[in-house]
Amino acid sequence: IAVIDIQHVLDEADIARKASKELKSEIKRRESELLKEKRIINQLRNELTKKEAVLSEKALEEKSEKLRRKEKEFARKMQDHKEALSKLRAKKMGAILKKIYDITSDLAKEKGYNLVLEKDPRVVVYSADALDISSEVIKRLNKK
Repeated sequence: IAVIDIQHVLDEADIARKASKELKSEIKRRESELLKEKRIINQLRNELTKKEAVLSEKALEEKSEKLRRKEKEFARKMQDHKEALSKLRAKKMGAILKKIYDITSDLAKEKGYNLVLEKDPRVVVYSADALDISSEVIKRLNKK
């Protein structure tokens, strides 16, 4: 029997750190893009508020409609970005977990372990440190 602390492996493995860094970079890029659009919407809103009294009813309606369209488009883009980031995170995490499971399986076969449990307090109440293969999995993962 052996145990593995998946969270520890994810925290320490180079591949997981790289994926986290890439994800943060993508989040930052998308936030910057959305911030630009938010500024444009705020400009339109301020312009509309300032000119509200002097605009004709038709011009006011056109500007209001333009603002509504921009706000609706912004909300849709925010949702799209959220979904895209969620998919990207799941894809990266899935690939990393597969590598972890493959390495764990190979290690278990090499060492003759019949059972490898995730070191989770809800599952494993106690395990001796000698049973923990997390460090070896991290080493092998970093070599790949």
